[in-house]
Amino acid sequence: MFWHQKHKIQELLERFNMTDCKGAKPPIEVNFQNICSDDSPKCNVHQFESLIGSLQYISTWSRPDISFAVNILSRHLSDPREIHWKSAKRILRYLKHTINYCLVISPTQEQALQGFSDSSWAHDIVSRKSTSGNVLKLAGVLIDWKVAKQNYVALSTAEAEYAALSQISTKIEIVI
Repeated sequence: MFWHQKHKIQELLERFNMTDCKGAKPPIEVNFQNICSDDSPKCNVHQFESLIGSLQYISTWSRPDISFAVNILSRHLSDPREIHWKSAKRILRYLKHTINYCLVISPTQEQALQGFSDSSWAHDIVSRKSTSGNVLKLAGVLIDWKVAKQNYVALSTAEAEYAALSQISTKIEIVI
């Protein structure tokens, strides 16, 4: 079974006049947080909120590959700037480039539960908090994923990684 939102992505591209745009890869610029500044002019708040909300919906149901980028941009919902708007449109360009990506659900003999986690140490340059991401697979099928800022400031990369590992291990306990 293939789980995709090709139609929803097409509607989103049309709604934001991006049907003829060039594709982009990756979904967000490397070190995006390090180039953010309040010097950038403000953008249309309602339009930005609408786009981020739509991207959150898509990332929640079928596109974990954009979860990190959407999470980073959603932190700026209260005061979006032009740089955030351009980055949100970059995610749309990435979705256009990868419109045929989908989640594949196929039967397998192996019933293993697998968890994967990662973190970016002190990624938020203002609060110095790390961002964790984790993925949970059952029998090779993606069943859960999450990207979130950690609740406290990690003092090292190892500590940030342990926090991410702790998050995925609690999910594994719930599933078992």
